Amino acid sequence: MCGRYTLTVDLQGVEARFHCGPSGIVWQPHYNLAPTQNGLVVIRADKRNILKEMRWGLVPRWAKDPAMGSRLINARLETLDEKPAFRKSLAGRRCIIPADGFYEWQKQGKSKVPHRFIGDQGRMLGFAGLWDRWTIAQGGHLDTFTIITTKAVDAVKSIHDRMPLILPPDLEEQWLEGPAGPGAEEMKYFLNLMHPELRIHAYRVSPLVNSPSYDQPQCIEEVPDQD
Repeated sequence: MCGRYTLTVDLQGVEARFHCGPSGIVWQPHYNLAPTQNGLVVIRADKRNILKEMRWGLVPRWAKDPAMGSRLINARLETLDEKPAFRKSLAGRRCIIPADGFYEWQKQGKSKVPHRFIGDQGRMLGFAGLWDRWTIAQGGHLDTFTIITTKAVDAVKSIHDRMPLILPPDLEEQWLEGPAGPGAEEMKYFLNLMHPELRIHAYRVSPLVNSPSYDQPQCIEEVPDQD
């Protein structure tokens, strides 16, 4: 799964990396972004990439209670087209979640040791995701997203068996545009094309990241391995 990630880049850097126009969002760097908090999301509309701010944890538009979102922070790539909570968003509300790292915890005896995973030279990453819009009874709406996960690549699997579907840059546009046709076979073919970025590196970080309320630069600092 992916239960925590980082986005320490400023807003202009995110907009430039994902070819979005000025969004007007007020954004602060996050060193330990957790479910139910707001993240940045790239969607496609009118052949343009648009940057939005949404809450992490998908609330399908048919949900009776927005609390459902806390259980839908991730969606497995292998079963996306089978799950009622994700099927409609997969067809027409795909997105990319900008990040520059994510955390996973390695079991060591009775402890869980946190590690941060980053791309080459700290470059920004794009997680494949889905989003939806839930209508609030009193008026207005709530936009939410989920991060798609896949089987871990070699750099991750010794620590965790799942990871975010980090799209190679040459697949990002294709993910936003979607399959060539509306049928089930086209969708299956499209999903089979999606594979994770392989150039991922890990380093150990402080247990400070264990607390979702702690969101400071110390979270991403490397700490030495202990024998």
